[in-house]
Amino acid sequence: MYRTSTLLAALTLAFFTADAYAVPNPVNEQFSAMSPDDRGQRISTMLASRGQACHSIRRELYQGQFPDGTALWSFSCVAGADHQLVIVPNDDIRLIACEDVAKNPSLLTCFKEVPRK
Repeated sequence: MYRTSTLLAALTLAFFTADAYAVPNPVNEQFSAMSPDDRGQRISTMLASRGQACHSIRRELYQGQFPDGTALWSFSCVAGADHQLVIVPNDDIRLIACEDVAKNPSLLTCFKEVPRK
């Protein structure tokens, strides 16, 4: 009986924790390891390279990671628009304005967590 309940508990734990990291995403791991200030600076630099200003980040949220390894972050600039950072495991990084994300029903809304299994 004890062995069965222990196995059941282990399988339950695996079910609820396995979905977030099915495929490794080293770029997201590096980004996650940065301080909030460093992440904000990186986002500001990315936006500046596109001619958009974001001198400081007011709010950030790690939305989570899909089983395919794609990771999502949302950022809100103090004096500017909200953006979603998409980090794909093949090192592709996209920064999308949240107003554009909202127009596409196939994308997860900014500042919403990735659903768990």
